[in-house]
Amino acid sequence: MERAYPRVCFRAKVPPEAVYSNPAASMDCVDFATREEARFVFIAIGSPQSEKIAHAIMAHPEGRGVGFCVGASLEFLTGAKRRAPIWMRHAGLEWLHRLASDPRRLWRRYVFAVVPLIRLFAGEIARRHHGAG
Repeated sequence: MERAYPRVCFRAKVPPEAVYSNPAASMDCVDFATREEARFVFIAIGSPQSEKIAHAIMAHPEGRGVGFCVGASLEFLTGAKRRAPIWMRHAGLEWLHRLASDPRRLWRRYVFAVVPLIRLFAGEIARRHHGAG
């Protein structure tokens, strides 16, 4: 990132794995973001961890700037990871490419995200069907 944007001053904090289940590590991330007084904060640790950290930063009295929960976007931007082929992106299968690229890290996230999404989808279908009838 610094090579691509040499006039931008970057600061980074790399939290431990499963930061959301470690209150001290989560607070360390919040403290880092608020202490840096950044105009933009890019939180690239994956969902739902990013959103929880962003919410904590927003609730912090010293929280400021604009937060972006960007997931793996910075890795794609810097070339550290490759995006899915165009046809997979167009077919909505980028998640499958990512899972195949890093199964040990991502399988739990994708498996456990499916059940709540199915519930939300089913609830939305039922609501629309009930409202139409």
